Amino acid sequence: MVDVVRPSPQIEPIIDRRIRSASRDAWGRTTDTGEVFPPLLVEIQPTAHCHRTCSFCSHIIRNRRGGSLSDQDVHGLLDQLRDMGVPRIAFSGGGEPLYWSNGDTVAAIRHAAGFADVSLTTSGDQLLDAETDRLRDCAADVLECCSALYVNIPAVNERSFAEQVRGPSGWRHTSAMIRRLLALRDSDPDRFDCQFVAVVVLSAFNVAQVHEIDRVLAEHGSDAIYYKQWKNFEKRNVRKVKLADEALLEGLERVPPEERSSDLAAFIDTLRVPDVENHPCWTNRLSFDAIVDPDGEVYLCTPTVGKPEHSVGNLDDAPFADLWASARRQERLRVLDGMSVSGTCPSECRHHPDNARLDLEVGGRA
Repeated sequence: MVDVVRPSPQIEPIIDRRIRSASRDAWGRTTDTGEVFPPLLVEIQPTAHCHRTCSFCSHIIRNRRGGSLSDQDVHGLLDQLRDMGVPRIAFSGGGEPLYWSNGDTVAAIRHAAGFADVSLTTSGDQLLDAETDRLRDCAADVLECCSALYVNIPAVNERSFAEQVRGPSGWRHTSAMIRRLLALRDSDPDRFDCQFVAVVVLSAFNVAQVHEIDRVLAEHGSDAIYYKQWKNFEKRNVRKVKLADEALLEGLERVPPEERSSDLAAFIDTLRVPDVENHPCWTNRLSFDAIVDPDGEVYLCTPTVGKPEHSVGNLDDAPFADLWASARRQERLRVLDGMSVSGTCPSECRHHPDNARLDLEVGGRA
């Protein structure tokens, strides 16, 4: 869920050092010593299982097959990432990370928070007890250990929510969760230093409601609203769901400019910029991301997750650090770079604009 080149003041100096030591001949290493850059962010997907099925999910087919890391897998991985100096850890799906039956997600989050900046992407359903309408104990732990909480919210009315989500949740439950969660956080800001980000995946289901969504989520007190285009990482018939850029932009521009949140205005601006995808894949060369899926496979970028030809190996076969320094990863870096240069990377990749910006900084120094 990290989509910007400059994600935080703590990460900026690391990126600057990597830019200074990189060149067009460097592949995830410094040019002088050959030291391997550890990933800036490791996304851990502990489980493919979920308590609901969402129209905006990118991994419906994979989730039906199942898959789940063990508690030992995750804590062992976290120890390795600590030793490598990885500064950011994200827990996400896959399925629903708080629905992980093989381990305790909150305990893993607390482990990660001992050495890294941590975020959680979730439906938020498990944070509120539906029967008592009160926050569960895990909510306080999440707020205390995470610097950012990303909650998927497709709609702000029951009918549209039910149209997009099959499962035991709805807008009433989500609305109560947001209000109680933010009230708890604001009751002790020194203890709960966590940003609440509402994630809105835009599709044919909800683009006509974006004016209402924007207003209501702001009224609920969201620190930010992260608008995303619906992404198709699997071979599914998506004609009824996915909107072309032009259609999406047309729908969003119906919201009067003076009534748009700053987040919606910024998203609209990004849609107006033509995609430029024929740059070197600097985000991979500079080791921005790694994704560990529920089967223990390690991938380098989100659009490749679940595609065996792009895996750099499995945690069952070798420690993460060895996979990261392996010849297989070097091979995948070159393949993905070639795809980026030729413009054949999936349009869903969130790092296209990052690569364009980085090409000016790194490419100009090469």
